[in-house]
Amino acid sequence: LYADAGRALGRALADLVNVLAPELVLLSGEGMLGWAHLAGPVEESFRSGLFPPLRGVQLELDPWDDAKWACGAASLVLRPTFAPALHDSRPDELVRARLNGPGRAESVVA
Repeated sequence: LYADAGRALGRALADLVNVLAPELVLLSGEGMLGWAHLAGPVEESFRSGLFPPLRGVQLELDPWDDAKWACGAASLVLRPTFAPALHDSRPDELVRARLNGPGRAESVVA
C-alpha cells in the first residue's frame, strides 16, 4: 500500500516539476509521518519521471509536528492585524472580533 502510494506521489511530483521547474520540492504534512515507508518508492518514481535537465531538483522533507497546526491557527487570528483592512475597522478591533466570534466584539476589555 505504501509502495503504491509512494510511486503515485513521486510521479505526481515529477509531473509538477516538469511543468513548473522549481529548484526545490518541500514535502510536509501529517502524511510525512509515514515517510520511512514512502521514501524509496517516491524517490525512485520522482527521479525516473523527471526530464533530464531537471534531475538535479532536490526533494526535501519538512518533519511534521503539532506546532504547525498551532502556527496556522494563530495566523488566522493575527492576519487582520498585519493585512491591510478593506473597511474602516482598526486591526485591534478585527482581532477582538475574531477572538470573540460573531457579534461579540465589545465583550473583550482593551
